[in-house]
Amino acid sequence: MADHLSTLPLIKEMMRVLSARERFSILISYNELIFDMLETDKKLAAMTDNVYKEDALKEQEEAWQLAFSDDLVGQIIVES
Repeated sequence: MADHLSTLPLIKEMMRVLSARERFSILISYNELIFDMLETDKKLAAMTDNVYKEDALKEQEEAWQLAFSDDLVGQIIVES
């Protein structure tokens, strides 16, 4: 976009709306991730105890740690 157009009020508002839309999409995706992880937790709890369950539980714990890591959560909080 040409520099002189970026100062127009309508263009500024359009850019603000597009930015808000992107932040909202990120938040929705993060929420979907958390809901999917909660469903996985339920499935793991229903599994019979075996080596596969132990491995899956370790992987799930790592996924939770990543989902709530300062890098990811901090980015979402800043974006919101």
